[in-house]
Amino acid sequence: MSSKPVKPIEEYPLVDPADLPPLPPQGADGEPGNSIPAKRPPREIAVLQFVDPDAVRKRVLLHYPFLWEGQAVDAITVRRLSVAEVGLITEEMIASNDFDLYRYYEAMTGLPAPVLRGLIEEDGEAMLDAVTPFLPRIVQETLVRQPENEPASPLKSVSGAGGDMPLPQPDP
Repeated sequence: MSSKPVKPIEEYPLVDPADLPPLPPQGADGEPGNSIPAKRPPREIAVLQFVDPDAVRKRVLLHYPFLWEGQAVDAITVRRLSVAEVGLITEEMIASNDFDLYRYYEAMTGLPAPVLRGLIEEDGEAMLDAVTPFLPRIVQETLVRQPENEPASPLKSVSGAGGDMPLPQPDP
């Protein structure tokens, strides 16, 4: 038996549009990526007073101070990030497919990535030495790799001072 209709369309009953179910919202056709997820409300984050502030901050004195936005900068204070800050930065990097360690460094220092990349090598290295232990463990393990028996070096990262750099492959 054929599934083709056998009578002309004019012979089918008319349906009142008010009796039809509502149309789905635009982009809700079941295709992946066509719907925009609802934005989550911001989560409350406590501002904590740490018993040992030196454990969550480190001050790096610069050998080559500079002016930034009319102010002299002779030191950079590096701080540990909260769980929420790490999550937000990581989500942004995943969403943009731009895995740049300087996104963490910006949040940790309060200075924009271009300023941090503009540091003289000696000061840049001191800043990187200070931020690396403060990076989340997962970032240290995945983006700041080092061969066994060699100290971690942020210069071996996915995005170094000069832009994207290949990660070294450990010897088998």
